[in-house]
Amino acid sequence: MNKVGVIAGVLAGALLSACTINLDFGTNVIVPALPDGGSLDAAMVTDGAGTRPDSGGGAHDGGSDASGPTDAMAPPGDGAAAAGPVENGIAYHGGKLMTGATKIYLIWYGDWSKSLAQGIVVDWASSIGATPWYAINTTYSDMQGTPVKAAVSFGGQAYDTGYSRGKSLGDADVALLVEGAISGHKLPKDPDGVYFVLTAADVDESSGFCSAYCGYHWYSTVSGTRIKYAFVGNPARCPKVCEPQSVSPNFDPAADSMASIMSHELAEAVTDPEGTGWYEGTDQENGDKCASTWGATQSTSKGALYNMSFGGRSWFIQQNWVNRNGGYCALSL
Repeated sequence: MNKVGVIAGVLAGALLSACTINLDFGTNVIVPALPDGGSLDAAMVTDGAGTRPDSGGGAHDGGSDASGPTDAMAPPGDGAAAAGPVENGIAYHGGKLMTGATKIYLIWYGDWSKSLAQGIVVDWASSIGATPWYAINTTYSDMQGTPVKAAVSFGGQAYDTGYSRGKSLGDADVALLVEGAISGHKLPKDPDGVYFVLTAADVDESSGFCSAYCGYHWYSTVSGTRIKYAFVGNPARCPKVCEPQSVSPNFDPAADSMASIMSHELAEAVTDPEGTGWYEGTDQENGDKCASTWGATQSTSKGALYNMSFGGRSWFIQQNWVNRNGGYCALSL
């Protein structure tokens, strides 16, 4: 989701990935059962888009860099857009996509020493770009007909173990952590990168983490360069909301849930990086449209569900929206 449509993603990618902070659910909220029998409290679900810091809504309103993520969207068109790409259950709004090779950067905020997340997430970041799942994003193209490229690599990581901005972050803090990692030369300034701010279990994001979303994505300008980033908190802070199962394939339910949320946010970041790309209605980006849907699953000997394997691991990752043949959720083309 964009910063604007966050909560729905949680269930989908572990549930809320957060398109640009959008919720994955939409205005008419349906609370799906989680694989382990739990469910998301309907009271915690908003309209599919997180709330923008400068507004009370969850619609794609364009916003400025400083205003934070948006997920409000204009009404989708029907059929093919004039002189533009064909739409299949999701609308193109004429803006930029990330069509080049993309790099994933990680910013670990707080104390992650008791978690397996760092190893799991690095393996995810190093391998997700070559998967059939990520190839679904190639069904999205810009006004020139250039599709998203099935090329993603791990670009590096930085650490802030001293909680430089405290344990209760706002949307502005998240953006400043990205800016600080770049200006401090901990990470390169990369217009083709997606920077994930990953917060430890004792850190809150006051705009709605655990109550309105599990993650979101947005953009800001750093020294004249447009930078895309995402926030994903540790699901261990609110497992009933952000973890789809209590037993996971890589023995860390929170970290495994993060992989799904991050997949959700990555797909949305490349197809709707600035809230002017691909989305349906007022808040549904491609990740949101398939939130909490998993496709065919298998079980490990410990009873954990998984639906794909790559990078030497098994994963439980939500489906993605295929912009082809009328549109549908799937794990591959």
